[in-house]
Amino acid sequence: MGIVGGSKPGDAYQASLGVSIAMPILDAGAADAQAASAGAQLAIYDAQAVQLARSIETDIRDKYWSASTLRERIGLAADRREIADKKAELVDAQLRFGTATNQDLVDAQTAAAKAASDYLAARGQYFLKEIDLETAMGL
Repeated sequence: MGIVGGSKPGDAYQASLGVSIAMPILDAGAADAQAASAGAQLAIYDAQAVQLARSIETDIRDKYWSASTLRERIGLAADRREIADKKAELVDAQLRFGTATNQDLVDAQTAAAKAASDYLAARGQYFLKEIDLETAMGL
């Protein structure tokens, strides 16, 4: 749509206006093919959205169970630490009574230190997994 003609300044202004519309009379099924293609593309996007949602759900579920397992591992490590500490105290008492050697005490104290280290490592792994879980959940 636009002005097609005009006149010189000072003359009477003359203009003509025209409108054109292009519309196919026969598209040989191209419009139907485009509609079907758009529908197929929409179905693909919907399937991808469902797949992504399931993937996120599975990822969060896996991280949750990993964190739960690590939480239980902390309890077990705490129990082992307590047992190792008690054993070191027992060996120390045995050493004072002459029924244990210095090597027995060193071994017991080494085991107690290892149990304490394992406990701290379990706590660290748990806290890292909790951060991982919260990140996956968007918190």
